[in-house]
Amino acid sequence: MLKIGIIGSGPSMAARIQQWEVVPHVVVTGYVLAAEEGQSVFAGTQQYDNADLLIEAVDIIDIFLDIPAQVQYIYKAIFFHKHLFIHNPFVIGITELLHIAKLIQEAKVKCQVGLYFRFQDSIQELARNRQPLKFMESVWHYKHTTVAQLYSWTEVVNNHIDLILHLLHSQVRKIYANGVMVHTDQKDIVSIRIQFDNGAVGTVVLNSCALKPVHNISLYGKTYASEIALLEHSSPEEGQIATVLINEALTSFISAVSQDSVIKVTIFDAINSVELSNEILKQIEA
Repeated sequence: MLKIGIIGSGPSMAARIQQWEVVPHVVVTGYVLAAEEGQSVFAGTQQYDNADLLIEAVDIIDIFLDIPAQVQYIYKAIFFHKHLFIHNPFVIGITELLHIAKLIQEAKVKCQVGLYFRFQDSIQELARNRQPLKFMESVWHYKHTTVAQLYSWTEVVNNHIDLILHLLHSQVRKIYANGVMVHTDQKDIVSIRIQFDNGAVGTVVLNSCALKPVHNISLYGKTYASEIALLEHSSPEEGQIATVLINEALTSFISAVSQDSVIKVTIFDAINSVELSNEILKQIEA
């Protein structure tokens, strides 16, 4: 059994422990509540006051934080030669991510990041077949979600960008992005268009004030057309990525660690998506 240590925040810690509990061949040894005082009790799981002690006691560290300060724990885990799952590296700057990637390679540890959409069955099959696609449209309409979740440019935006990069197989030529304020002083509706050197185009529409939830991906090639409904794998009322996809990603990571095989989604995939999301954010804020 591989021993898991989680470094996260109190409100989401219980859910993260539950996600790991359904993954085969692992046990959650303990957790640290980062930058928080006091204790939160989760039955059967030990709370550590010191991150170093937790890191030394486990095989894998799961960084389940949405703040740039998570890098201090990432560096400690690499120093102790622990494998890493980084849930949200997208809030970390590019320079820092590149440095982390270099340290990971030097330490010869495995690291997977929180790009979860790839683990939907239809997406995995499509990627294996490497269909020559020319157009991809991803539409995610939320209902009763908060603008902060959409506009944070963490999970939602980077997962969509990663999916386009993963399936269209070419260098990015041009990015167009804009947003519209509807109900708040933030951008409630965001439209993104990415053009590639091979002539392919990928688009994303994110709508946090939709009349009804929708999450569809449409794909077109010369001899191929398909629509993938991801609604059953999402939480449209809250704008969260579904637990089923997260569990698939965690299971894939553990399999790679156990078998010493290639990680499906690496820190370099996060770097690619963050580079694009930074440019998209600049255009929307302009």
